[in-house]
Amino acid sequence: MSRATIAKLWLIGFFVPIVGMILLIEGLANASGPASLIGWFVTIAGALAQLCAWILALGYTARHAQWRWFSALLVLGLAGLEIAVMIVFLLATPKDELAGQAVPARA
Repeated sequence: MSRATIAKLWLIGFFVPIVGMILLIEGLANASGPASLIGWFVTIAGALAQLCAWILALGYTARHAQWRWFSALLVLGLAGLEIAVMIVFLLATPKDELAGQAVPARA
């Protein structure tokens, strides 16, 4: 998985729960069951997308043998600072030089 794909998935996972929370609050304020239920589903789906992006970022750093990034992502992500560490990771890591090509396997 490329860094650009991880970034897109993480951004989707960042903004979709905001929309879901707006739907949830609107549904609860107006006593509308379907709107609040949709809000819950959208919020959970966005959170799952963000979790998947974090796991893919861990795999990306392990595959490229970037062990400092891997340990930073793992420790800070588990400590609850996943948003901050993912923003720094996506801004600081270089773009994929091998995008679209297979990464050679290590023997």
